[in-house]
Amino acid sequence: MASLSLRELLANGRIDVLGFYSRRVRRLLPAASAAIVGIALLAIAVVPLQGRISLEGDARAASLWFSNWHFIGEQTQYFESSFIPTAYLHFWSLAIEEQFYILFPLVLSGLWLASGRRLRRMTWWMTSITIALCALQLMVAQGDATRAYYGADTRAYQISAGVTLALASLQFPALMRSRRTGPVLVVFGGFGTLALASNLWDVSPSTRGVAATLLIAAVIVGAESSPREGLGHLPTWALSRPTLTYLGQISYGTYLWHWPIIVFAGALIDASPLPLAALSALVGTGLAALSFELLEQPIRTSPRLKPFRAATVVTGLALAAVVGLLVVPAILRSSARPVVESAQHTLHQGIQINPINGLDLDLDGERGGGSSLGCIAADGSDCIVRVGNGPTVVVVGDSHAGMLGASFRHLANELDLTFALVSRGACP
Repeated sequence: MASLSLRELLANGRIDVLGFYSRRVRRLLPAASAAIVGIALLAIAVVPLQGRISLEGDARAASLWFSNWHFIGEQTQYFESSFIPTAYLHFWSLAIEEQFYILFPLVLSGLWLASGRRLRRMTWWMTSITIALCALQLMVAQGDATRAYYGADTRAYQISAGVTLALASLQFPALMRSRRTGPVLVVFGGFGTLALASNLWDVSPSTRGVAATLLIAAVIVGAESSPREGLGHLPTWALSRPTLTYLGQISYGTYLWHWPIIVFAGALIDASPLPLAALSALVGTGLAALSFELLEQPIRTSPRLKPFRAATVVTGLALAAVVGLLVVPAILRSSARPVVESAQHTLHQGIQINPINGLDLDLDGERGGGSSLGCIAADGSDCIVRVGNGPTVVVVGDSHAGMLGASFRHLANELDLTFALVSRGACP
């Protein structure tokens, strides 16, 4: 994408900003909106109503391109082992990409003008920006690793590195002609990336991210400069097989679907990470192929849409807003009960379950933070939230139980129950 925009800039002296936005909207928004709605429908089948409500804000942020800042605001601790993941968590990285696309043609055009329309000067400007952004990542990570992980500003160095590489390949074409070192760079970068994704290297997330950026850049340079025949061509020949190139074509859909499959399957079955990863790869790839063939390709390559650039952008933005603000909340607030029972929440045999239907749950009260009540008295007398004429209901648990306090209190008022909440954060 950066190389295409740079060639357009060199050929025409400007970037067709509206055309750029139109292409990005056609490429990203239809598939993302379908996935956001699909995740909500899966939640209907798997997650109880009270748990679905907390997904509303996540889905809204995913639709409106600010998931990363949403999770920063929610203080979603990505690296804590006790963190309970949301099915929309992976949209944080797409949000950074979308925020980048908003600024990219404007920043690139500005740099072109500021450098006096000289490619060499523009390359050094971009290199300096990338180094500064990398330093920002490392500096912020020292105080808050999660903020450094989610932030668009702290992750911009990785995207900037790609733009810098595209500029360098145009300014220094010999960079892509080193046929002797090309295969070495592909092998070194490829295996280095795999090792970096494992636990072989005990480094911080920020250091891992910087190292991964350098290794992937090595793979790109090596693949572009590898010879087209002989033994040196074997690494790029292996990467260019039809199966791998097709998986690359549909990788956007794989990204959209792989994580919710892991989250929902993990809630339903007690499985180790390896079987979950295999299931996610199979199902996610199948859904990605359907998305690519039925939705992404027809919209992205449609000759009828290309002339209507402004209308495409406005329609895409309106679609995202409608999905995030109206469609998904309506789905998640449906009173339908899960059709599949979670294995992690199965009650012991012999307990009689009498579901209560038709009650007006105080869902917004629960979203607002639930109950902060705690009890200190040895006899538990100050654990009582409400005294009623009906049976006594006692809820015991950690902060998860406490978060449901407002809704339980609402039910107690409606059914005239005596309700006690014994909740202590981080207490197993």
